[in-house]
This record gives sequence, structure tokens and C-alpha cells, in this order.
Amino acid sequence: MELLTSNLQPLRTENSTFSSKFDELLSNCKQIDIAVGYISEDSLAHLTNFIYKNGKPFCNIIIGMHYFDYFTYSQYAIAKEMETFLKDNKLGCVKLVTNFPFHGKIYSFHQKNNCISIIGSSNMNNILLHQPIRQYEVDLLIEDKTINNNINSFISSLLEISSDLSSPNLKLPGFKKVNNLLDGLPDVNIINDEVVRHIKSKISKNEIIYIPISTAEKAASSNINACFGKGRENKKTGIVKNRSWYEVELIVAKKIACLPNYPKNIIKVITDDGYQFECKISGTNNKNFRSTPKLTILGKWLKGRLENAGALKVGQMVTDEVLAKYGTSHIKMSLIKNNEWFLDFEPEL
Repeated sequence: MELLTSNLQPLRTENSTFSSKFDELLSNCKQIDIAVGYISEDSLAHLTNFIYKNGKPFCNIIIGMHYFDYFTYSQYAIAKEMETFLKDNKLGCVKLVTNFPFHGKIYSFHQKNNCISIIGSSNMNNILLHQPIRQYEVDLLIEDKTINNNINSFISSLLEISSDLSSPNLKLPGFKKVNNLLDGLPDVNIINDEVVRHIKSKISKNEIIYIPISTAEKAASSNINACFGKGRENKKTGIVKNRSWYEVELIVAKKIACLPNYPKNIIKVITDDGYQFECKISGTNNKNFRSTPKLTILGKWLKGRLENAGALKVGQMVTDEVLAKYGTSHIKMSLIKNNEWFLDFEPEL
């Protein structure tokens, strides 16, 4: 056995940390079974990317608390993406405990001739090597064969009674109402409400550029529905990973993109709900409108608004009906100054 500690000041030790040991064991195992209370978007994305790049390990994940404490929309989206990725490539599953709240933290690494487990206080977000640690965690690495057999038997039983995220019989009780998808992202800034109100007061209706959102009726696998486009294949492993639910790239009509006041290249945008990020205008006739460095920033802004309004469910195509339920079918874009623009996606009630 080995004690793993966070090693934060003022209690530094000679022990390994959970994240460093997890990374080491992940790189050398053929299968990993995880049963935890809570997941995070970054941790599931990290694990999915590792499997995509390396073709292994086989991975089973059991989520124990989110049925009872609710997912955020983005947590559920990434969990569904990972479930689809694992099942499509026959590399495991993602399941949800619905019978009772499960708050355990178990990580079981199956190697060629043995099994090593970690049990303790670390949730999934702690698997990230460079994740800022908010609290001190203590875990125990277990190599004993008898105990690991017991652990694996328990995980197998938990898997059997847990529900598939894709099961038509699974009915989630709800989602967390406060779901600020862009908060805390490294490429997104928060803008003061007073600044946003000031910008709105200065906008002239004659200077607004209206950008229609192409829905499933016109673009079933692009634009706001880009996630339904062709997945990405790793040529080395042959594994295919679907595009993220929040990937969005707007294709702007030529008559709009060729307007003399339409922006070009990289621009900064401030949104009507107080976020600032960069967007890139590119392609033939400047038709491609996307956030940079990630397409998911714009996607989280747009789809997050639709989700929080109850107009869109994770995994559902954005249709004319969805936008009608939300209250608008376009984005209003206005120049603030220089290369800075205002994006408005408020419903037109």
C-alpha cells in the first residue's frame, strides 16, 4: 500500500500525488474501471483524448451522484459524448447510478498480470496533472490481490445495477439551473453588467448586422449543428471520435458577409450577457464565423442559452421549432469600436 497526498503548503510530504500516480498507471494499463460521485468536463475530455490518441485502455465509468444532485448541461453533454465514443469503438461504457446516491471514489487499473486500485477522497477533476487544487485530498494505492479482487467484484455489481446514459428508459429529474458554461474558461473574460448596458445604449438600429442561424432544415450537419458532422479518425489507432456537442461554426450568407461594414480576420466580441472572447472570420467571402481558439466557446454561448431557456435538450438538433420556442432565429452584431463587436442573442419577446 502507498499513501497519496496533495502535498499543499503547509503540509508537504514525500508522498506521490493522486494525479501523478493516476497518470502513471493510466499509461500502463489495459483497462480502467472508475466509480466516482462526481465528474467534470475537463476530466472526461482528458480521458477521452488519451484513449483516442493511444487506442487504449478499455474504460468503464460509473457516475454516482449526478442523478440526485443534477448534471449541468455541459457535464451531461461531455458524458454523453464519451459514452458514444466508447460504445462506437467498443472501448467501454459510461453508466449512471440511479438507485441510490453513490459517493465513493474508486479507480481500478488492470495491467497485464495484476491489478492496482486507488481509493480515497479524490474525484475525477483531480486526474488532471495541472488542475488547480482547491482542497487537500488523501488517497490509498492498493496492490493487494485479495482486496483488488473484492474491489473489482464490487465495481462489477455496481455496473450491473447502473443505467446507460443512452437508455430510453432513463429519465433525468432535472438539470442545474445555474449553468454558466463560459465561466472560468481561459479564453473568455467576464464583462461588467454596467459596461454591457452602456454598450447597448449606444447601438444604432441602422448599424446592426443580422446573422440568421441555419437550423437542421437547411444544415443538418454544419453551422449550429456541426456536432452531427463527420467524426475525426485517428489514422494511427483507427479510432473515431465524434465532434463535440458544443462545436459551432456559423456559415454566413454571401450577401451578408460581403457587406462593406462586415468584419474580417480576428475580432473581439462582447455578448449581451457579459462575456468577451475572440472570433475568427475566414473562408471564401469571409463566410466562416467561429470562436477561437476553440469552436466550443461560441457553441457554449449559443447552445447554453437555448438549453437554459428550455428550448433545447443536449443531443437534440437545433431546428426551426427550437429557435421559435427560444424567441429569435438570428444573432444581431454591432460594431463597438475598432475591431470590437457586440453580439446579441436575446429573445425577441
